[in-house]
Amino acid sequence: MKFKISKLSETNALSISNWKYPAPYEIYSFSTTKEVINELLTEDYYSLEDYQTNELIGYFCLGNAARVPGGYHIGIYSDDSSLDIGLGLHPDYTGKGYGNILMEHIFEFIQQNHPDYCAVQLVVASFNKRAINVYKKAGFTENTRFFSPVSNNEIEFIQMKTNLKNLGNGLVKTITLSFYFVLVSAFARTSQFGPLTASCKTRLS
Repeated sequence: MKFKISKLSETNALSISNWKYPAPYEIYSFSTTKEVINELLTEDYYSLEDYQTNELIGYFCLGNAARVPGGYHIGIYSDDSSLDIGLGLHPDYTGKGYGNILMEHIFEFIQQNHPDYCAVQLVVASFNKRAINVYKKAGFTENTRFFSPVSNNEIEFIQMKTNLKNLGNGLVKTITLSFYFVLVSAFARTSQFGPLTASCKTRLS
């Protein structure tokens, strides 16, 4: 399946805000409040749609929208040569092998639009074995564990990372990832890793 990537539209933002996940993944559900809709439209969110049918399959976000409060406390966002990303799948498509396909499209987008970053990072809830297995199959390994507040609960997250080679022009670049799956709503934000190459971006643009 091939996806097209575009800035999140109001129609898709409304659709995503209505996505509801079954237990134990219900913490990943957004709400339909104006605050959440506004966040989806004003932060750096992108839709992933089926190239042929235009069906909304998932989304991803970059930068501040992909961060959780607990990550600040342990310092994983202190290195601005890293690009933070988060991603989410339509509830009907979770657990069906779409995660790897979406990741391929997201990485291609990053390579084309943010080539100067040394690292890309996310985090994943420790109970989300389904997502963790996807990332491990892709070559990622578990790293730091930490807690972050989500809907009045303290949820444990795992930082995962891997090296991706031969990106863009064929040069070897070190990419660090700590996976954060879906949880990028306004509620989640209530309120680096390894050696970096000399050519890395030194600040967020």
